[in-house]
Amino acid sequence: MINLLYNKLVQEFKMAKISKNAQRSGSKELLSKWGGKIIMKSKFENGKIKHYAECQASKNTARRPKDLF
Repeated sequence: MINLLYNKLVQEFKMAKISKNAQRSGSKELLSKWGGKIIMKSKFENGKIKHYAECQASKNTARRPKDLF
């Protein structure tokens, strides 16, 4: 009886866990040197997907978010 309750608690705990990536995604908000929020975007160009960072205030773009600091 005790083993059944313990196993049920362990299963519920495993289902409630969040992955490492999901825990971190909402906590960071990057700001550029122009004062706008940096967001990542993607576009399809020449048969490939290109990812880039964009400042919402000034619309400046860069390959990486670090380049907009």
